[in-house]
Amino acid sequence: MLLICHLWGWLAVIFIAFLIGLTPHYFFNGFMDVSCPWLVGSFTLGMLAAEIGFSQKPH
Repeated sequence: MLLICHLWGWLAVIFIAFLIGLTPHYFFNGFMDVSCPWLVGSFTLGMLAAEIGFSQKPH
């Protein structure tokens, strides 16, 4: 995901992460819902928050 971030930016990373996380829900008709597929997208939002909070880049 970091490679995607450097190439296309954070918005693309968040979209792709939610897409990857929610794809099994639609392909397997809810069979994989036990795995909480939206957590991949939530992890990506945490990555963004860490980037904002701990970045050495000027704002």
